[in-house]
Formats: sequence, C-alpha cells, structure tokens
Amino acid sequence: MGVVKASILTDFYRFLQKPLEDIFGGKITVLRGACELEKLFASHCGINALLDRQNKLAGIGFRIHYGQNDRAFTFEKDRETNAQADYDQYIMRRAYGAVTRDFNVEAYIDSERTCLLGAAVARTEEIYRCIVGKEQVCPGKRETEAENFTVDWDTLKDNGMWIHEFNQTQQEAICRK
Repeated sequence: MGVVKASILTDFYRFLQKPLEDIFGGKITVLRGACELEKLFASHCGINALLDRQNKLAGIGFRIHYGQNDRAFTFEKDRETNAQADYDQYIMRRAYGAVTRDFNVEAYIDSERTCLLGAAVARTEEIYRCIVGKEQVCPGKRETEAENFTVDWDTLKDNGMWIHEFNQTQQEAICRK
C-alpha cells in the first residue's frame, strides 16, 4: 500500500466512500499523500484512509483492481527490491505494537471505470490469520500466486471471520456509462 494515485482516488470517492461510511457508520478521510505525514501513514503503516467512528480512529488500506471481479484480498509475499512486502510489514508492525491498518478494502471496477463489480471490507488481522509464516493456512478455493497471497472472500466467510461484501447493485446505484 503506497501513496494513492489520482485516478484511484477518484474511483475511491466515486464507488467506495459512501458504501463504506454506511457500513461503518462513520466518516472516511482519504490520505492523499500530499504531506509528509500522509506519506508516512501510506508507506510505513499501509494506511490509505482513516475512519472516524465516534471519535475513534481506525486505519484502512485499500486496493482497486480493474477488469474482472476476483473476489479476493491480495497481499505481496516478496519483493525483488529492498522494500518489504505487505505481509512482512504487517507482521513486523504488529510485533512491535506499531500503528497499522485495522481494515482492508479490496475493490474491483470494470476496465472502463464505469461500474463497481464488487468490493469487500474485512479486518486485517482476520485476513492475516489465513497466513502464518509465509504459508497460507486457510483452505482456499484457488492457488496462491507466486508473488501474492490470495485470500478469497468465501474463505473468510467459511472460517467464521467478519467480512462485508458489496457491489453497486446492492447500493441501489447504476453503472455510469
């Protein structure tokens, strides 16, 4: 999770902000990466947005994919560069009690960027329960890719973990053509 690009920011506001605020019953502020503090949240904590719910803040990391709806959360296993992968960063931050994201949002938007195909939000800690020591331990419906851990939404549901799945139809919206 890094600094949010302008096109992704636009799509977050357009497709995700209102449904997420409805789900959480709070206000979401996206960290645009415009100032040093926002860049630190993004690069060191994996936080792209803050949820303010009754004066209690929670960090949100989000990814937006374009094309088909794979209905899965994805996390980098390894990187060829010196930068730490998502998994390593999260484990290290948790071990040291550092600030980290509380929720993950994974969204799929059509390639024309006109329609939300599907999205889900889940607690980061619960998603990572499916991954232990660089091994995926929750049985999934698909193979994990070589460079990513892939935790599908049904796996979380099947293991009794909290996940809220939504799409544009459920939000009584129409695809914008």
